[in-house]
Amino acid sequence: QPQVNSEKDMLIGAEALLRWNSKSLGSVSPAEVIPIAESIGVINKLGMWVVKEVARQTKFLGLDKHKNIKISINLSATDFKNEFLVEEITYILEIYGLDFSQFEIELTEGVLVDDYDYVKPKLDEFQMNGISVAIDDFGTGFSSMTHLKKLNFDKIKIDRTFIKDYP
Repeated sequence: QPQVNSEKDMLIGAEALLRWNSKSLGSVSPAEVIPIAESIGVINKLGMWVVKEVARQTKFLGLDKHKNIKISINLSATDFKNEFLVEEITYILEIYGLDFSQFEIELTEGVLVDDYDYVKPKLDEFQMNGISVAIDDFGTGFSSMTHLKKLNFDKIKIDRTFIKDYP
């Protein structure tokens, strides 16, 4: 999904979104796929496949030559339970010869609420490697400003439902 600066009418980023188009089922929403992948224990494999595919596509499309374009990758709560998450992602980016600073990891505020003490060191490690961190879907869960103040994140994406009734 492209991210565009509407004032300058230019591409500034892209967010990797997982979509499954099944011949028999049609378009299957990530809201259906992710829980199934979690329940059968393949979510981590799926997450790393997404990272590899994003790296491959970034190189294939030549986006790596445009340093002003930030590529965002969503990670699940289960991904953060992987002890070697940061190492695996940086290794994949290295294999494709990609600049870490061109990438951004997104996590939902629900991940922060559920596993704050476990997630925070990984977020810090991503940032130490030059990968930025975004909080996605803010306003849909129970995050407190206290949690946000303790985190060093680069971007906060407020969920549409949180602001939809404001002019």
